[in-house]
Amino acid sequence: MQNSNRPRRLVKPFGAVAGSGFIRSVPIAAQPAGAASYDTGFPPETFQPVASGGVPPSGQDMNGVLFDATGNAAWSAAGGIAQFDSAYASTIGGYPMYALLASTTSGILWQSTVDNNTANPDSDPTGWTQVTVSADASSNYYRLPGGIIEQWGEVILTSTGEPVVGASLPVPFSSAFYNVSVTPLLTSAAANADTFVQLISSSRTTTGFSVQYQRPATSGGSYRLDGFMWRAVGR
Repeated sequence: MQNSNRPRRLVKPFGAVAGSGFIRSVPIAAQPAGAASYDTGFPPETFQPVASGGVPPSGQDMNGVLFDATGNAAWSAAGGIAQFDSAYASTIGGYPMYALLASTTSGILWQSTVDNNTANPDSDPTGWTQVTVSADASSNYYRLPGGIIEQWGEVILTSTGEPVVGASLPVPFSSAFYNVSVTPLLTSAAANADTFVQLISSSRTTTGFSVQYQRPATSGGSYRLDGFMWRAVGR
């Protein structure tokens, strides 16, 4: 098949403006008197001659079935991606492996790694993997596939002493704080500053960390630092 073989894309379901007397929502379970259902389709009596006790197929049922089928086709043609639905997941016994769902957070897609998956990936990603990068540069973070978060920031604090200085993460890590890199900051090239920063390892939490300004042990230096920049990785 070639791209030129692409069929006309649907823009609305079949029977979208049909009056209520000409279309009905076709039920799942079988119905009496020749009515269609998703369990039985059009039942056997609709295949029998009326003279032999048969019941004519209903145009309302036909419109209803086509409405459902073409409604989903129109949604797919428009690039629509489903979100997690607990009732739907329960009805089908869980999403299958490789199912792709959109997160309630814009820019994130989840793919199921197991069959019969009933977990909501936005609250419990067990059995799901993130397959897109969600970025919010204005808030200084990226969400990477697999749940990794990379974020960054800076702290401006000029001091000639040795204070302990904290930094808060824009996005809290939910389970792990893997690493943080810290770079001393000068306001200008002419600002001589021999003070440096050391990460206080025990200070790392899912919401931030602390560093200590550290002055040189020898005398004669310029004991000053104007702040630091940092980059953290976690989950």
